[in-house]
Amino acid sequence: MPQVADSFCNMACVGDNTKMCGSMEHLSIYDAVPPLTVAIVASPDTIAVGNTVAFAPTFTPSNANAALRFDYDDGADMTAYTTAGANLTTHVFHKAGLYSVDAYANTPDQLLQVMTFFYKVHA
Repeated sequence: MPQVADSFCNMACVGDNTKMCGSMEHLSIYDAVPPLTVAIVASPDTIAVGNTVAFAPTFTPSNANAALRFDYDDGADMTAYTTAGANLTTHVFHKAGLYSVDAYANTPDQLLQVMTFFYKVHA
């Protein structure tokens, strides 16, 4: 069906009644943005105190133009956002323990809530 002029839309949108979203004879159709999810893989998978750990993200959908930042739960400052091509980040833990590493993903279309990954650091 061809697109019609916005002037044909005379019914208020359900989620925002200040905007018009169609009429009895017309529908407004939008592309939905799939939700972004992130998986984080630590390398090496056995983390020892004082060793450098690389955290590599995988995004779904894989073509997500996302920026990512980390909070390592060890008192260090949160990292700055890095873009999708440079999201590999490294960190050194200085004490043994269980850490909840929080990853914050941000895309031009949406801000994703924090995702938490647990890692055990051995002495």
